Amino acid sequence: PTGRPTGCRLVRSPRVSAGTPTALAVGLEESTLARVRAELEPGGFTVVAIPEPDGSVLGTCHVALLAEPTAGGEAPSWRDQLSALHSTRPELAAVLLTPDPRSLWVTGALRNRRLSHAVHTEFRAGELIAACLAADELGILRYEVTEQRRLSQQRLEVMATLGEVT
Repeated sequence: PTGRPTGCRLVRSPRVSAGTPTALAVGLEESTLARVRAELEPGGFTVVAIPEPDGSVLGTCHVALLAEPTAGGEAPSWRDQLSALHSTRPELAAVLLTPDPRSLWVTGALRNRRLSHAVHTEFRAGELIAACLAADELGILRYEVTEQRRLSQQRLEVMATLGEVT
């Protein structure tokens, strides 16, 4: 027998079969948003722009795009936006567009795995789509790990209950 044992099933994210991946652009300026759309839409992504994180839209997106606000802007910082995103969907991978991808805050967030990628605001052709595809894959893997942990816990609880009954 080379197949899986009975009772085992593959855990798949509902997003895998959903078709076109969606990038949620949170608080991006119009000029940056236009460049992001020009980069991602030909690559198969749908870009949805919102001013700040919204729970109703977060459930359908695959990747979050954040940008560092301009010096004169009153927008919330990318760290606040990232915190709001992760409080709703902790497995969601985020890509940051920043003028300084090597800053202390950005490298710290990358190291702590709160950000999946940091891309320079003046990104080169193909750089943003590559980061978004990798972030999408990371989000799928995070979802699958969470689901496997949940199933394992559920199995342990069932086995413990069976042990108590017999």
